[in-house]
Order: sequence, then structure tokens, then C-alpha cells
Amino acid sequence: MTDKNIKIKAFTAVLTAAAIAVVVFISFTAADIAVYFPDCRFYSLTGYLCPACGNTRCILAMLDGHFLKALEYNIVPPGIAVFLLMLYGELILGCMGKKIRLIPRNHCFLAVVLSVVVFYVIGRNIFPFVTIAW
Repeated sequence: MTDKNIKIKAFTAVLTAAAIAVVVFISFTAADIAVYFPDCRFYSLTGYLCPACGNTRCILAMLDGHFLKALEYNIVPPGIAVFLLMLYGELILGCMGKKIRLIPRNHCFLAVVLSVVVFYVIGRNIFPFVTIAW
């Protein structure tokens, strides 16, 4: 085993431990600091949901383990979380010497993902059953 592989595995282990510590810390303190976040100015001015509306409640729900409730608030943060977990899986597999791509690396995949997000952001303002209840 080369020095480079040992360094990558050590970095991955430290990164994992740090990420777990941050998530645990935030899960205990997030509800306390959430009251200090401002209301959405876009929503208060226009009455329409911005792309970030519901992100704070979504992340708080995910930290509490309520993943289905989190999807009711906004689907973007859980999607980003899944994407990051898949990237982390690729990193772990790479450290084990396996070059497996869990996320497609082509323009069509990127176009489909971006289209879904754009249609969701627009659609939740048109169809009220798609969005959260204020």
C-alpha cells in the first residue's frame, strides 16, 4: 500500500468523523437557532415561493429523522444530500481501489436533473398540493 493511499484513507476517516460530529451537534442546536432566521422576503413581497422556501424546515426535519416530512417542505435539500452521499460512496470505493461511478457524468443527466428542479420550483407555485402548507 502506498503512502498516497494511506493518506487518502486517513483523510476519509477524519472527514467522516468530523461530518458525523457536525451533524450531531447541529441536530441538537438547530431548533434553538432556527428562530433567528429571517422570513422569506420574496414570499412576503410576492406571495410566491422562492426556490429556497422551506429549506430550513426541510433540513431541521431531516436532522430529526423525519425524511418524508422533509420532502413536504422542499425536495432540493434531500436531493443534494443523496447526491453528496453518492459522491462520498464513490470516494470510499475509490479508497478501496474500486473505480465505480455512482453518479452519471454526462450532459443529459445534468440537463434532466436541472429540468426537474426548475419544473418543481415553478410547479409548486402553480399547483398548491405540490408545496408546503403555510
